[in-house]
Amino acid sequence: MFKTMWKMPATLARLPAPRANDGEDAVGATEAQAGDHEAEDESADRKAVIATGSLEDMVKAADDLSEDEGQNVIIECVGRDRPIRWPEIKGLRAATTFPDGK
Repeated sequence: MFKTMWKMPATLARLPAPRANDGEDAVGATEAQAGDHEAEDESADRKAVIATGSLEDMVKAADDLSEDEGQNVIIECVGRDRPIRWPEIKGLRAATTFPDGK
């Protein structure tokens, strides 16, 4: 992570919780069922924005989350080709000391 990225715009967001597989998919799907799964896939792309600001602010905001809350959290940052997931967020926070001591 480049130091220059700390001030880049970023979004802290919660992904939808993964759905439990109840075994219904083990049986062959009909066309109607396949259509239902496509609709589920589209809704899985939706995320709930928790906060917006700089990457530095979002890493600090993630500090307030418990381990369980953080599992479905990502940070999307301008200049990155993929989201920053929970293990990376924890690593950034642990490896970084912020000027204000928080």
